[in-house]
Amino acid sequence: MEKRKAVVVSTFRNSTKDAIDVLDALVASREALSQIGYKIGVCFTDDNSEDETYEMLVDYLARHFDGFALRRNAESRGRGYCFIEGLREALIGLDDDDVIVLADLCGKAPHDPKIFKDHLSLLESYPARIVVGSTRYETLTRDDCEMRAMGALQYFKFGAYGQPFNIQSPALQIGRVEHFKEALKFFDIYVENYSKYTDEPFPGPGVLGIMLSMLSFAGAMLYGVTLPVYGEWRPSRTWEELQPHMRGTILHAEIAEQMGKDGLFDC
Repeated sequence: MEKRKAVVVSTFRNSTKDAIDVLDALVASREALSQIGYKIGVCFTDDNSEDETYEMLVDYLARHFDGFALRRNAESRGRGYCFIEGLREALIGLDDDDVIVLADLCGKAPHDPKIFKDHLSLLESYPARIVVGSTRYETLTRDDCEMRAMGALQYFKFGAYGQPFNIQSPALQIGRVEHFKEALKFFDIYVENYSKYTDEPFPGPGVLGIMLSMLSFAGAMLYGVTLPVYGEWRPSRTWEELQPHMRGTILHAEIAEQMGKDGLFDC
C-alpha cells in the first residue's frame, strides 16, 4: 500500500549544538511512522544563522533523507514568518490526504519527534482533526500563568476540544494538507486586509495562533494534547517581555472574530 506523506515543517537559527539530538530522534522515528502508513519528509528553514547551522543541515539532511526542502533566509525574518513560508513551500505537490507536522525542532524547548506517531494516530478515525500539542510546565512563575491564561483564551475562542492549550499559540500542529491549504488562504486575507487593526509591527507575536484560528475557520477540529517537558528551556520572561505576547494573543483572536463577522469564512 502506498504510504501517505507526513512533512515536518520547522525553522532553525544558530542551533548547531542543539539540533543534532532532535534530528537524530526524528530519523529514529521513521520506522515507527512507516508502520502506521506514513513516509516522513522535511521542509526546514534556516533563518540566516550566524553560525554553521545551515551547513550542518545541508550535510545532515543529505545523509539521512532521500529528498528534502531546505530554505535559507538572506536576513533573519523571525520564527513566525519562517513557519508560514515553510508551510507554503511544503504544501507544493502534496495530496489533500497527506499530513503536515508543524513543529519546533530548534533551541532549548523542541518537540519530541518520538511522540509524532501517537499524534498521527489520533487523525486516523477523525481526519478533520488538527492535533495541537503544548507543553505544560509544573512551576507557577508569572510566565507559566500568563502562558496558561492566554492558551486557555485561544482554546475557547477557537472552539477547541481535548486538553487545554498550556501555552499561547502552540507550535505543534498536525493535520491533513487540505485544512492547511484552506487556512493559508485565510491567513493571506488576514495579512492583506486586517493588519490595519494594530499600530504594532505586524504580525507580531503569535503567528501560529493566527494559523490555529484560520484552521478552525477552515473546518478543522482543534484537538489539544498536553506534551511532556522536553529540552532545557524554562519560562522566565519579565512582565515587560510578556505584555506583547498577551496583546498579540488577544488581538489575533479579536481580528479572527471580525473576519467571521465580515463573512469571509462563509461557504
